[in-house]
Amino acid sequence: MSVVMLLLQSAVLVLVAFLGVGMGTRRSMREVVERLGLHRLEWVHLLIAGVTLVIMVVLNFVVAGLWMLLAPEQVEAISQISQSMLGNFDSVPAIILLAVLSGFSEEVLFRGALQPRMGLFLTSLLFAGTHVQYSISPATLLVLVIGIVLGILRRFFGTWTSIITHFGYNLSLLLLGMLGSRLLEVLG
Repeated sequence: MSVVMLLLQSAVLVLVAFLGVGMGTRRSMREVVERLGLHRLEWVHLLIAGVTLVIMVVLNFVVAGLWMLLAPEQVEAISQISQSMLGNFDSVPAIILLAVLSGFSEEVLFRGALQPRMGLFLTSLLFAGTHVQYSISPATLLVLVIGIVLGILRRFFGTWTSIITHFGYNLSLLLLGMLGSRLLEVLG
């Protein structure tokens, strides 16, 4: 995916979310922002996002480790798919851009716009379904669990908390992945 495609995709997701909750038709911008759960961010939200982020990254590594033990060939295939999808995102600025845009746009659409209408589980299932480029695998189940966690954060602490957590999760995994591949190049 190119940077331009990422920008367009993110813009479309955010636009769908804003229009979907009534921007320009039945709600003012202030009401749209409120409906999307984009309440004022407070320090406690950052703390909650940080703690949740650490738990999610640890969970990712536990699932990945178990999956590697049980089906290493499937893990390798998924890794190759991910690398081909993220080929243009091989620098720190590009990774930050990817993490910001995907975290913001996906959370505004899924947790901000859809979750209040569809509920936590259905929204999380739809979120996981949009990540099936990994095929139906432990990665899909992990995305479902992450979607549920992000949905719980949105419900109790607002969409900004889920956005920050999603951004941090993506950023952590992408940076660790880049670091790991660079280390393999040096050592390999």
